[in-house]
Amino acid sequence: MNRSKISSPTGITRGISYAACALLSLMPGASDAETAVNRVWCRNGQAGTQSVPCTALDAAALLNEVIAGRLEPPGPVSASPASLSDAGKQRVTEGLVALYTFTEGGGALVHDVANVGPPIDLSISNPANVIWLFPQGLLIKAPVLIASPGPATGITAQCTATSAITVEVWVLPDDDQTGPARIVSLSQDPYLRNFTLAQEGSAYDFRLRTTETSENGFPSLASPNGAVLDGFAHLVYRRDTEGIAVFFQNSIPISAGVADGNLSNWSGSFRMALGNELTGDRPWQGWLLLVAIYSRALTRAEIEQNFNAGISDVAVPLYGGISALVALGVVAATVRRLSRRRGAGW
Repeated sequence: MNRSKISSPTGITRGISYAACALLSLMPGASDAETAVNRVWCRNGQAGTQSVPCTALDAAALLNEVIAGRLEPPGPVSASPASLSDAGKQRVTEGLVALYTFTEGGGALVHDVANVGPPIDLSISNPANVIWLFPQGLLIKAPVLIASPGPATGITAQCTATSAITVEVWVLPDDDQTGPARIVSLSQDPYLRNFTLAQEGSAYDFRLRTTETSENGFPSLASPNGAVLDGFAHLVYRRDTEGIAVFFQNSIPISAGVADGNLSNWSGSFRMALGNELTGDRPWQGWLLLVAIYSRALTRAEIEQNFNAGISDVAVPLYGGISALVALGVVAATVRRLSRRRGAGW
């Protein structure tokens, strides 16, 4: 395979589009025999494809080079990028108190783009441990803390006023993380929190502090084991004013429970954090494409609306719509596992 070097850091942000090159060669039963696969790429807002010879082992190595930012899109521009969002669908904005879409493309800040009161921007403690994806997303490849410099008072004030909450994320987690590993947290340390969405092995867990639960959010609501999928997932936890809590995955309810009481005992001193606990000892790794927090319980129809709205345009014209996003996640997870088995490293 011909691989050219690049000096521009924008090559790293285009890495997500290369995942598609492994789609054919990494299907179940694929061998090391050379086969032609379509490499999909994006440059200057346009996408292109090129058929190249590639073995399963080459595909894993190719993704490693993408992560290192050493690949330049080959060939001329030949196509328009596919959209992973439905142009006829808009995201729900009523009750939104914080929104992170990870469209910065670089730097050490994640901006709150909810446009509701003072923004709750987040600082990345070690930018070398993340990779910005194009045009939306952040890959956490090593332990890092992404947190607000001060208390997230806007989130606390709005949610305590309504005693309701919805936490929504688009993620592709790494495998078998424990701690539980913090994905999204409004907390102080491993024992004091207002809420936390976390991963424990093959399941997700949500801790919510109320006047009837502990300061650590117990009892929590867990998803079934095996809920962590080999692909991007749309996860939503919602708790209404009656205390009814439900976990949704890809707009489908997967677990439910009751969190009695109200949110009047939330602490106003806790900070917002992604990818870790504020103490830095509950790291999570994986891909983040969106985090949203609402001060009300979204209806099931609204959750389905957000799911169908999808994520911003990404230059991976595989199948179109949400299916392209899911396929990309499957490819990324497959490459990750293959490279581990072959010792290529991820």
